[in-house]
Amino acid sequence: MYILKPPASSRGRGIRMYKGPKDIKPEKNVLIQRYIRDPHLINGYKYDIRVYVALTSLDPLRVYVYKEGLVRLATEKYTEDGEDLKRRCMHLTNYTINSKREGFTMGESATEDNVGFKWSLSALRRHFEEQGLDYGNVWSQIKAIVTKTMMAVEGPMNTKFKMLVQHRRTCFEVFGFDIMLDSKLRAWLIEVNTGPSLSAPSKMDLHIKHKMVANLFNLVGIVPYDRAHFAEAEKRRRMERITGVSSSGRGTTKKTVASRRDFKSLGSLNFHDVPVDKLPEVIVESEAELARAGEFDRCFPSSDPGENDAYLENFEFPRFENALLCKWERHKHALRNPKLYQDDSRPNTASSASRTAQSRGSTPVAGATRRLSSTATWKRVSTGSRISSAAPMTIVSAEPFRADQVPPRSASMVDKLTSSLRRLSGVSGKKPAVSVAPGLDLTGVGVGVGSRDEYGVKSSRPVFR
Repeated sequence: MYILKPPASSRGRGIRMYKGPKDIKPEKNVLIQRYIRDPHLINGYKYDIRVYVALTSLDPLRVYVYKEGLVRLATEKYTEDGEDLKRRCMHLTNYTINSKREGFTMGESATEDNVGFKWSLSALRRHFEEQGLDYGNVWSQIKAIVTKTMMAVEGPMNTKFKMLVQHRRTCFEVFGFDIMLDSKLRAWLIEVNTGPSLSAPSKMDLHIKHKMVANLFNLVGIVPYDRAHFAEAEKRRRMERITGVSSSGRGTTKKTVASRRDFKSLGSLNFHDVPVDKLPEVIVESEAELARAGEFDRCFPSSDPGENDAYLENFEFPRFENALLCKWERHKHALRNPKLYQDDSRPNTASSASRTAQSRGSTPVAGATRRLSSTATWKRVSTGSRISSAAPMTIVSAEPFRADQVPPRSASMVDKLTSSLRRLSGVSGKKPAVSVAPGLDLTGVGVGVGSRDEYGVKSSRPVFR
């Protein structure tokens, strides 16, 4: 069986099903997918999972997935034969289609997240635990799917981005990934929505989507700035790069480590010898963003060096800053697990990426347009424990997510290092005040009057609740 979908559509419009290739009439601009004949069921009903993915940077690639989401159930029980293609409410899980069927129900409050035909992702996790199923493995698969999908399209997106956008920190994107599980709990990507619906037909929708947007704004780190001051600072920086002399005329501009942007320099780089104020801007920026992640879980770069090495081998085009961030993550992993690296002879991230570039006869510059092959895209990689480099900031307080709590640990070199980086990047080490807002309205608070940096940006960031 096959499903035919029109591109750039939504709400289940134009979806048709066919029993075999012979029944499909050739059409232009359509997507044809093989039907999953053995879906995993909840109480006999087929379902899919909507997760929200935040892309905050393309070069380097930084991708996050939100820990909460929606589970949409079909409203007619699934039968294994599935021969009747007209029973759309059995085959399709689209909310718009099933909500119109008589008997559709869902919870009336945000706490009723496992009632009727629309659940929260937290409710699915609890259901898996009750059934003795491994939700952690499913979540790892979802994160791998998100990372590989973004890897497959980052080449053409990067090219377009650098043509149209002046600075990597001036835009971001949120996607809606639809995932389905088969009977063996293997995750499959159904589709990616570039404009996921943020409407709230129920209080549970409002609760989940409101918190996601609040966490998203904190993750991006929206700050007020002076446009004229920013333009003046950019002009001054361009002149400094051209002349090699600072605006004060007292010498060349300050250089950070790994400023040469070549893989050979990364191969011999040792972060143990690098002071915090000499770290590259992209590392400081990445750590500050991770400190603001809240309920977002970062997919790439991963805290597992093995995952990063496998991903770097499969990028269509090696990029210096991707390798730099992965090298930094390996350094943090070594600080947390010193015994693992006493006699470690494995190739490091930078040399691995360098060999990939040399084997392809290419040099790391921006602008790859080819896509990953299907074999490379869906190559499975092992997953390991994930330890955040800094405790996430508490952003919203309402009904609990029931998310796993990070175990307390004593201050280590990593804690001290990330604390220094947060101060350097203007991110406060203190958690923002938590308030319970019954109306769940989106408001920005905590904007300080503090001093501005060279771009005219205020030192204090707004905190969204």
